[in-house]
Amino acid sequence: MKKLHLKTISALLILTALTLYHSAYQGHAASDDGRKIYYTLLKGTINNTLAADFEGVLQEAEKADAKVLILEIDTFGGRLDAAVRIKDKLIDSKINTIAFVNKKAISAGALISLATKHIVMAPGSTIGAATPVKLSYWEEKPASEKIISYFKKEMQSTAEAAGHPGDIAAAMVDSDLQIAGVVEKGKLLTLTTKEAIRLKVAEYEVRDLRQLYQKFQLEGRAVENRPLAWTDKVAELMPDKKTIFNPTLLWFLLGLALIFLEFVVPGVILVFFGIGAWAAALTTYIGLSASFQSQLLVFAVTSILLLVVLRKWIKGKYYGHVGDVQDQTKNLDEFTGQRVVVLQEVIPDKMEGAVEFKGARWRAVSDEPIEKGETAVITGFDGIILQVRKKEEG
Repeated sequence: MKKLHLKTISALLILTALTLYHSAYQGHAASDDGRKIYYTLLKGTINNTLAADFEGVLQEAEKADAKVLILEIDTFGGRLDAAVRIKDKLIDSKINTIAFVNKKAISAGALISLATKHIVMAPGSTIGAATPVKLSYWEEKPASEKIISYFKKEMQSTAEAAGHPGDIAAAMVDSDLQIAGVVEKGKLLTLTTKEAIRLKVAEYEVRDLRQLYQKFQLEGRAVENRPLAWTDKVAELMPDKKTIFNPTLLWFLLGLALIFLEFVVPGVILVFFGIGAWAAALTTYIGLSASFQSQLLVFAVTSILLLVVLRKWIKGKYYGHVGDVQDQTKNLDEFTGQRVVVLQEVIPDKMEGAVEFKGARWRAVSDEPIEKGETAVITGFDGIILQVRKKEEG
């Protein structure tokens, strides 16, 4: 009887162990469903190029039925329209989204963070201070009351839609809002990591992505890294919004300098690169080339294309045409004795003189001084330089 009792207990223990093992195995198998983690980086200035790139990342993650999309955010903000564009996509997305604020999510960065379903923050990070400003070349000014009112509601509704406190989000935009124990009237709300967790804006404090994976039980899943290619490398090259010079102005000044140098070092080359720089300035100003790579491409393509297509024609107009193979005797007879008008004073032993011959401007030299406006006679030529003398009276 005692042996039977022991056998019964042993059988029950084995059965229980097998049941627990099976449950654990099934649970592990269920979590290992092959769905990946998608990761992207939003760093630097928020603009329309970054928004377009992010839309591509989100579309890829949705198509792959990703388990989660993690956005690591480190930005002072940027264009309001670009931030709203990203926000709309996040709110509409069906996949799980997590904002990892690593250092700062200010202004437009705060809006994007609040559009995700979960927010976590690295130690020492901040989120908030989202009052829009109007930027010019030289300074930043507060945006109109209309824009501030709109952005306040945009922040509040975004936070509420994603399950974050709307009144806290609104206080990040409107300094007139007062929340007892949180922010006084007349001050914009910016939260530290610990304050954000206390106020239910953020869920966890994590040091790195590994800790984030642990908090959300994502360990062991494959990760698709999709950092936006230009943000990590190029954003730091672009001038800060408080810098006097912006890319448009820099390209314009470069073009001006190159065109000026063309007159100092003539050769009909630098002028085309100057025009290329102005083309880059124009496309930057109207928003067609936001990244440095695209600006450089516009500059290079425009400059080289103009150089190849127009240089020979302009040299012919400016200096006169010189054939590849010349009959010097024939050309000498054609030029010698012809009258020309002096466009720029001809001074002996200097190469600064200029005359007009057959509708074109030619460089000219002479053994005697000839004043501007006088008529001279061609006595010979050397390549593209005419030798002249004063026209004898009578």
